Amino acid sequence: MDCTLLVNSCDTYSDLWDPYFKMLEAHWPDCPCPIVLNTESKAFKHAAFDVKTFSLYPAGADVPWGERLIDTLNLIDTKYVLLTLDDYLLEAPPPMDRFLQCIDWMEQNPSIAVFTFKRSPKLKTIKDGLYPGFGKIPIDADYRINAQMALWRRDKLIKYILPHESPWQFEVEGTIRSRQYKEDFYAIDNNSSLPKIFSYYLRGVVHMGRWDRKGIMPLNKKYNLGIDFSQRGFHPAKRIRLREAVIKFTQATRTYTLARWLYLRLKR
Repeated sequence: MDCTLLVNSCDTYSDLWDPYFKMLEAHWPDCPCPIVLNTESKAFKHAAFDVKTFSLYPAGADVPWGERLIDTLNLIDTKYVLLTLDDYLLEAPPPMDRFLQCIDWMEQNPSIAVFTFKRSPKLKTIKDGLYPGFGKIPIDADYRINAQMALWRRDKLIKYILPHESPWQFEVEGTIRSRQYKEDFYAIDNNSSLPKIFSYYLRGVVHMGRWDRKGIMPLNKKYNLGIDFSQRGFHPAKRIRLREAVIKFTQATRTYTLARWLYLRLKR
């Protein structure tokens, strides 16, 4: 298959790798994609899958998220990448016919940059009727580029990342950059009667470096994942969570607010 499953991670999140691949084995044991685990220096072996880790950097290297992702993408030779994060644990088998249909649509229409498989209510889409189960993301939509699980045209994804960026900068500033190009972005239609392709906890089972109790506890019990929760602990109470979210949002949107203002001014 001309598509690589790219699991984005880092050495400090290596405790997530075993749960991630246990869930992959439970729900997609016959995954036809070659698998690459993007991390700095550590290797990983799993009995059910041939997992490649390129180990591009020495242990302890402080390499920006964007640079690591670009370097890894440049070593992948497939036309498409199924980009996911290490805490997006699959909760159901993906309907392969729908996944393969997305690849076929991209083959037929080179202007499609991405099909996003999970959509926050914040992300606007419009129905253009071209691809059942998906809506087109308008050019002025916030989070047009996001870090949810998605099928990307590999060369387009490389174009939208800058080496210095964090995942949050990629979402915010990458969205602004995407408006320079006439490429099509599609996201899952949450109101469609068609089955979802990839099912997982929307914001991932780790939040700000700590386990999300609501997301991980049912999976740990049902699938006997054997997670040692003492290593990173659980995400704190709601009030502390809100304070951290406000700080993170403020830091991430300073550049975005200015860039969006400039974009709207220039659009007039």
